[in-house]
Amino acid sequence: MIGNDVADVITIDKTWMKATGDLQGPFGLQDIIGLDTTLDILKLKNETNKDMWKQNYIDIVNAMIKDGKLGKLSGQGFYKYPNPIFEKSNFFDAPTYIQNLTHGFKNITIAGGGVLGSQVAFQVASGGFEVNLYDINENALNKAKERIDNIKIQYEKDMGVSKNEVNSIAHNINYYSNLFEATNNSDLIIEVVPENHEVKEKFYKQLAQVMPEKTYVVTNSSTLRPSDFEAYTGRPKKFAALHFANHVWINNTGEVMVAHETSEETFNKILAFARDINLTVLPIKKEQPGYILNTLLVPLLTAAQHLLALGITDFKMIDKVWMIATQSKKGPFAILDIVGLNTAYNIALDSYKRTQSSIDKRIVDFLKEKVNNNELGIGVGKGFYDYTNGAPYESKDFFK
Repeated sequence: MIGNDVADVITIDKTWMKATGDLQGPFGLQDIIGLDTTLDILKLKNETNKDMWKQNYIDIVNAMIKDGKLGKLSGQGFYKYPNPIFEKSNFFDAPTYIQNLTHGFKNITIAGGGVLGSQVAFQVASGGFEVNLYDINENALNKAKERIDNIKIQYEKDMGVSKNEVNSIAHNINYYSNLFEATNNSDLIIEVVPENHEVKEKFYKQLAQVMPEKTYVVTNSSTLRPSDFEAYTGRPKKFAALHFANHVWINNTGEVMVAHETSEETFNKILAFARDINLTVLPIKKEQPGYILNTLLVPLLTAAQHLLALGITDFKMIDKVWMIATQSKKGPFAILDIVGLNTAYNIALDSYKRTQSSIDKRIVDFLKEKVNNNELGIGVGKGFYDYTNGAPYESKDFFK
């Protein structure tokens, strides 16, 4: 991503650290490894598969090494040591230019009341906004209301707030199964419908027929390109991406990304809005499928799922190896529980449709079984792990 000028070092590391709870991001980790070792690995990979981004990154690392920036042991790499800025308490604060931005939004529509959509609705409502939560029928809305009730309990526990406060937040959420009624006064619409190209395309075509001229639109799509949908909105300059992580009030990353035609005004408004719903604001300057977080996470999670599908070992052992080797607080299957296994299933299914790989089919099958059993991840109390008594991987006994 540095080689493609998608985002800067600090934004990328903030994204990883906030989402995973790790003490350093990819560039802090490279400082620990040493930039000379990083360069050797890059050159070896570039010999077998030459890409412009790799050469750009090789040039960046080469220049740093020539300046004596070899990593942590030399006192400087991507960061200065000791006391690198990622260890400071204000590392995740929004920079001054984002603090000074404005948006003017008051009425927000969330399209999609699934596991993540319900969380997004509650997070937006916690910022004092009036929220309309839309889903396709009353049955779907009833499930969304149940999710909101469960979120209230979890939010109260996680955030240390009173029942009165969570009830006040929930009171800001209205429920609609009619798209016109849900959007007719919206300043911003946040799309959180299933991660499926056909479903999203159909939704945007319907949305374009009913939403007001003033309305801005963002997609939360995890892996699909926003530019694939911007024309269907009828207002590509007012369209961008805002990506949330599961368990959003804790993993409060807000990746704000442009599509091909997003105006600077729109981009700045969404940055300001992300700030005002208590997200760690992460600007992405170019369209990157998977944003920052999933660009980093998907290869890791896919490799872990392949190991499991091949029967190499069990999911707990895979997590243990990763956590010990990288000093991370969570392994890939714990991260999958946070992402949500419904999302993981949709991504795996899309991959299988492209590859027709027997390994990808095994991954789809075991994720589908989890979804069918409502083992959707930490948000519902069970995924790969059972969270009845807390997160098992946080226990001292986990590594025994």
